[in-house]
Amino acid sequence: MFAYFFYLSIDSKFIKKIILIISLVILALLTVTFLKADKKSFDSITSSVESIAIIGLSLIYFFEQISKPQKQFIYSTPNFWIVLAFMIYMSGTLFLFIIANNLSEKEFHKYWVINNASNVITNLIFCIAFLVNRFASPNPLFEKPYEDVLEKP
Repeated sequence: MFAYFFYLSIDSKFIKKIILIISLVILALLTVTFLKADKKSFDSITSSVESIAIIGLSLIYFFEQISKPQKQFIYSTPNFWIVLAFMIYMSGTLFLFIIANNLSEKEFHKYWVINNASNVITNLIFCIAFLVNRFASPNPLFEKPYEDVLEKP
C-alpha cells in the first residue's frame, strides 16, 4: 500500500516502473521471510527491509519535488506531510527494528519508547496533512463538507 501511494504521488514514468519492480521484489522477499520466520518474536528482518524501502521511496519523492518547479510551496500539499510522516517514523524506528531480536524482554520494553514517540510524532504530522487538505479549498469556512451525504439519504 505504501508503494501504491508513492506510485500515485510520483510523476516520473521511469521512477514508477522502478517502484513497481522494486515493490514486487520486496513483496516476494517479505513473503518468503514471513513464512519462514518464528511467529513468537518480533520479526526484525521484514520490519527493517520495509523501513529501508519506505525511506528510499520517501527520498525519491522529495528529490522529485525539489527537482520540478511548482507554483505552490511543497509544504502546502498533504502529500508532503504524509511522506514526511512516513520518513520520520521509519527512520526513527529503523535501528530499533534492526536490533529488536537481540534485545532481552526488559531491554525491548525499555527501548520501545522510541517506537511510541515516533508513532505520536507521525500521527501529529498526519493531522497536519488532514488540516492542510481541509484548508486547501478556497473558502473552508463556508464549505459544507457533509452536504452531499445529507442530500442523498
